[in-house]
Amino acid sequence: MKTIRLIICTLVMLCGFTALAQKPNKIIIFNGYFFSELPAAVKNSGTIQDMKMFFIETPNETKALGLYSPSVELSEESLQYAIPVENVAEGQELLRRYNEQKEDVKP
Repeated sequence: MKTIRLIICTLVMLCGFTALAQKPNKIIIFNGYFFSELPAAVKNSGTIQDMKMFFIETPNETKALGLYSPSVELSEESLQYAIPVENVAEGQELLRRYNEQKEDVKP
């Protein structure tokens, strides 16, 4: 349980460090919502058996970490920290690619 959470947090941090080398903001897409860091609901949940994780990159090299879990519902409090798609560089393209990849990746 702690191992899965540690792996997810480590990957998020590594994605953030990679993004920081090229762009100032890291992008995480969780269940179709954009965040600059992993929502607390995900950090504090136990083992998420159905979590899908994948990396997204646009032709312009905008990168994001995609996470999908149908069993995790984000609270209204978590959604307050969601970034509107129009405030994200290439947000529509990232969301399109996210929706394509979430169906293809196995948990």
